[in-house]
Amino acid sequence: MARRRKLQVLDSTSLQSEMASLAIGHTSRSQMFKPEVSVVIKRWDDTKKLVPDEKWKQVHQKTEETKENQAVTLRVVSDGENAYVKRLD
Repeated sequence: MARRRKLQVLDSTSLQSEMASLAIGHTSRSQMFKPEVSVVIKRWDDTKKLVPDEKWKQVHQKTEETKENQAVTLRVVSDGENAYVKRLD
């Protein structure tokens, strides 16, 4: 499934810790390298700003009701090192 993803968002405390986790085998390499674009965001700070608890609850509730995958629409602009991520819905 990782190859079919356009975007993989990984939440971590920092890019350095995510790379260390990748090196020692805790993060699957396919999560980082097979999607077209992978973005690492700070776990508590930026995740809450990007998708507030209210939206997470709505997505979770709809998943439980329909038993189907749900998505949050994001716009990502990146130069290869830095990325700007914005939720569109």
